[in-house]
Amino acid sequence: MTIRGTTLIGRLAALCTLLFAFTACGGGGGDSGFLPPDDPDVTIDLAITTTALPNAVDGIAYTALVEADGGAKPYTWAVVNNGGTKLVINNEGILSGTAPSIGDYGVSLRVTDSTNTQVTNSFILTVTGDTPVPLAIATPSPLTGAEQGKPYTAILEAVGGQGDYMWTLIDNSDSGLRLGPDGILSGTAPAEGQYGITVSVTDDTRTVSKVLILEVTAGSSPLTITAQSLPNGTIDDRYAAVLTASGGDKPYAWTLVSNGGQSGLVLSSAGVLSGTPTLAGTFGLIIQVSDGISTDQSAITLTIAPAGGGSEVLDITTGSLPDADRTLYAALVEATGGEQPYVWSGNDISVPGTGFQMNPASGLITGNTNELLPGQYGYTVTLRGRAGATDTRSYVITVPGGDSPPVRILTENPLPEASETLLYTTILRAVGGLTGQYLWSVVADSGFGTPPPSFTGGALDASTGILTWPAAAVMAGNYLITIQVVADPNSTTPSSDIRTYDLQASGPPVRITTDNPLPGGIVGTEYSFQFSISGGGNTNTWSSAVTSNGSSVLDGPDFTTGFPNGTLIWQATNVQQGNYVITVKVVSQGDDGFASENTKVFNLGILPKP
Repeated sequence: MTIRGTTLIGRLAALCTLLFAFTACGGGGGDSGFLPPDDPDVTIDLAITTTALPNAVDGIAYTALVEADGGAKPYTWAVVNNGGTKLVINNEGILSGTAPSIGDYGVSLRVTDSTNTQVTNSFILTVTGDTPVPLAIATPSPLTGAEQGKPYTAILEAVGGQGDYMWTLIDNSDSGLRLGPDGILSGTAPAEGQYGITVSVTDDTRTVSKVLILEVTAGSSPLTITAQSLPNGTIDDRYAAVLTASGGDKPYAWTLVSNGGQSGLVLSSAGVLSGTPTLAGTFGLIIQVSDGISTDQSAITLTIAPAGGGSEVLDITTGSLPDADRTLYAALVEATGGEQPYVWSGNDISVPGTGFQMNPASGLITGNTNELLPGQYGYTVTLRGRAGATDTRSYVITVPGGDSPPVRILTENPLPEASETLLYTTILRAVGGLTGQYLWSVVADSGFGTPPPSFTGGALDASTGILTWPAAAVMAGNYLITIQVVADPNSTTPSSDIRTYDLQASGPPVRITTDNPLPGGIVGTEYSFQFSISGGGNTNTWSSAVTSNGSSVLDGPDFTTGFPNGTLIWQATNVQQGNYVITVKVVSQGDDGFASENTKVFNLGILPKP
């Protein structure tokens, strides 16, 4: 006899039944024991063995396996009552669909075996609203560009999911790049062209993949900061981001010119912005990169959220201000996030201005419009939270009247300073007109011995207000330049404004001209080397930072006072064998008050005594 079935209880029940039948027939005597004969007709009753359904999440795809035992396979499954869930089940017992809204649902399921025996069970399906963010690769495509033959690094980012991330390189498209499990894509950039790099990221529950396009350019190009944005951070959480640049000659040396009020971060010479943010808000950072020959600067924003994240970053939410169409003007500016109480301030950014005042406690802008001509006026609002976070927004206040508000140039005098050997660019701003279309031009200039700055020709753009002066034309001196803007130049009612500006140009900025590497030294022998520079003023201040194998060397060479300016000294007792990286910085000040700086990285090898 064969006992079918898979459960221990079922097997014991069948065995007891057979023993009872055998005893009732008078069998079982003697010492020979009992071995029941095979009986293929004894089976286990069909039953649904799943006792509960796993919870579902509102609006998320749902899958659950429902199991049965006994009877005669194969089974056929059916949903008798879906309880409003719209879930379906296949003949493998897989219940699936999209989870309904939050709540408890009664679901009845039926299994039928090959003999048409049926069993129906009812279950409670609980749907919660704690919707997780699906795992996704957040790094945009294309990636930050690379230059052929130059080292390349990019940090890939993912969002959502559950648990830690593990990155995998599926296909590097013959680029030769490598991807670490921490999401750092690195290597030497391949030949010029486009490469489709396929990567995947895995969390505790799933894996997602994405193709990222890498554009590689050939040859050397001007040094340019390519980082356009920074990842957001959170107060008291460790922060790190890698800044990127292209062109020029590596290695680069990075400098944080202004932290925008976020004192918790520092920028290493390698371009790693790191630290622990101490203030919440959006901060404007000014970063600079140098290759020892040329320099580029860029402004970039960083948003730091309060502890706990969410949408609590200080944010001015008022999108626009109403027109000043009454004698007495009043407009309330509102904000969210940050820590209250707030402190508001408002300022005119057009000449003439509105003269309106802003209540520092309430954010209410008030004033009298009697003396204002029809037109548009620029007004900037700054908000500061109790914890020091800030936000700023600029508005246009329109005073109705006339067919078209006249255009006004907002840029104040003087213009930013220029420097010999450096391309000069600045953007002029205006308000007014009806269409927002402007045409800029230089209508007069004084003192220029070379072609003056211009809005037209080459890369210049007369419609955006970008004033440029080619590096070869910049000469030290004090100049006057008169600029005109015409609003709605293609209309029948254009308006214009003219302003004269002072423009100062200084001599060439300081540059370290010493080549890398530095001359080698000997263990136990005093090391001395004087650097050479070009440009700059007559007062120079030198500083250095020394590392070996990535660690700081506290007693390394420095610019000791008492020696000629720019002389690097290393006392004999501190000179140890090894390879060192020395970051040298010089700040130069001229008699005219113009200051410039330059940073360059050098290698220095110290050999043992012969």
